[in-house]
Amino acid sequence: MKSLNKIISYILIASICILPAFTTQKSAEASASVNLATFSFSKSDGSAADKSLNDTYKTNADTGYSPKSGIFSSSKLFASVADPSKSDYRKLEWSGATSSYTYNNTSVSMPVMAASDKNTWGTTPYFLIKTSTKGYENITISLIIGGSKKGPRDYKIQYSADNKIFSDVSGATLSISENKKMFPYSFTLSAAKDKTTLYIRIIASSANTIEGGSFTNAVTSGETAINNIVIKGSPVNSSSSVSPTTAPPKNSNGNSAYTAPGTDKNDKEQNSDNQTPGKKKTLSRPSLKAYKAGSSVVRGKAVKKASITLTTGKKTYTAKASKKGTFKFKLSKKLKKGQVIKLYASKANYQNSKTKKYTVR
Repeated sequence: MKSLNKIISYILIASICILPAFTTQKSAEASASVNLATFSFSKSDGSAADKSLNDTYKTNADTGYSPKSGIFSSSKLFASVADPSKSDYRKLEWSGATSSYTYNNTSVSMPVMAASDKNTWGTTPYFLIKTSTKGYENITISLIIGGSKKGPRDYKIQYSADNKIFSDVSGATLSISENKKMFPYSFTLSAAKDKTTLYIRIIASSANTIEGGSFTNAVTSGETAINNIVIKGSPVNSSSSVSPTTAPPKNSNGNSAYTAPGTDKNDKEQNSDNQTPGKKKTLSRPSLKAYKAGSSVVRGKAVKKASITLTTGKKTYTAKASKKGTFKFKLSKKLKKGQVIKLYASKANYQNSKTKKYTVR
């Protein structure tokens, strides 16, 4: 009997030790980073006309380059060999076959911004990213950067909400020490959370070139390369998301906070523009009203002015609810029977809603 009691005691102790680890894992999963915008360019071997990235991506310097992936698909990347006061964006080109860059000890072609007789180096050349972090915090940016020996050596990262007043990101400096070699960097942009529009600038912080001169003395030579720009963030307050083993929070009327819009009195509080919440409340889940097979239009209702994120297959879309609480998505493909749609709502000063699933019929 004593042996049996010891065995039971060991099992109980082991269970207690395992439970915190399980909870920590769930918390880590809840706060996992989300791909907000990724600019990653690759050149196919043997392609004849791919020296110009414009030929590949069907865009031009003034309209910017679109991201390869990320929930904020309207994000854009721009480049300028001059300085911000001129705003004359430069077209990106592929590095030549005989002048490829190296990354991880491998020779690769890279998108480059080059100076020329018609487009000379200014005082502060830069790359500019226009994106959004609405509903997300813990913002990070990673990238690889390089250049030729007459290209800029030193850079820093800045951010802005209006593309006018920029602030330096503390500790976010970059330096290129070798000709035609790509260097990886990663930084946290803690002050860039939950911005409807965010501008990130990777701008020259000195006139030094990689070989040791000054690009202001050789204004028609040299290039700078950039690639694999990845911006990530975690949903606001994701770390305080409800655990599967915890009962959902209650509204002031005692009902679950996870009810469809329009069915809970708490919706009236969430719809008040003058509300000043103390402890953040959880948004009601958005609901779909139209999502028929054969249609590419999805409509629904949510808390007014909330940001709605919709995912179906590998595609993610974002929209904003109107003042009346209605929203609409125009999908890239028509819906099919059995297709699953997932969506949730986010809004400043509130916790994100729980994700709701719909199956097209």
